[in-house]
Amino acid sequence: MTDTALPSRIPSIRLSPERQIVSEQLGLLRDLTGTWEGRGFNLIARPDKQGGGPLFLELNQTQETLKIDPISSSIPNRGFAQDDIELFGLTYLQKISDTVTGGALHIEPGIWVTQPATTAPPETPAAGTQIVARMATIPHGNALLAQGSAMPVPTLTNGTFNITPVNTAPFGVGSPMPAGGHAGWLSSLQSRRHHSCCRQLQNSLRRQSSGPSASIDRHHSHAECDKRSHTVASACH
Repeated sequence: MTDTALPSRIPSIRLSPERQIVSEQLGLLRDLTGTWEGRGFNLIARPDKQGGGPLFLELNQTQETLKIDPISSSIPNRGFAQDDIELFGLTYLQKISDTVTGGALHIEPGIWVTQPATTAPPETPAAGTQIVARMATIPHGNALLAQGSAMPVPTLTNGTFNITPVNTAPFGVGSPMPAGGHAGWLSSLQSRRHHSCCRQLQNSLRRQSSGPSASIDRHHSHAECDKRSHTVASACH
């Protein structure tokens, strides 16, 4: 008779180890721990049925606080086809407000976790990377689960990433994205047929560039825009 060793079981009682061990278990996520603050810009075309139009274009200068705390014990994930695995992670709370009015704009609690290699489904991280997932909830009833890979950050230039600006102007599905930056915004709108909604968006952008530093709301009211498909890219300036 041959004895076959069973894989070790995750203990039912999990006590928090020393902080150094918790940090090591987080792997590439460990440097996220802490409270992060900064300023940014947000553009969103949100529904506006109550206001009588399909969309409401809102632009805000933002203040963001992101608090990230490590989960001190492992998170067991028990499977039917897969032996039990341990996840390690962090909780986060993101809060965003308008820098001009101080009004609340966004709140989002969530969790980041690491995942080991698995056999069902078969997933193995590439060399030097780590499988990670983000779980987020937003109080409109929205929730998401996104899985991907974490990788070491290369040497930073002047302590930051080089993020190429992209364009937030709407453009037709199948059409190329306009050039990045503010000049690209206006030229992309001028090249399109001037629907009422597009003129209002163009005026909003001009007002933003020439007026005082403040958030700008503009009503996207033309019915034609409700029939057209638009893609809005995120802005990084």
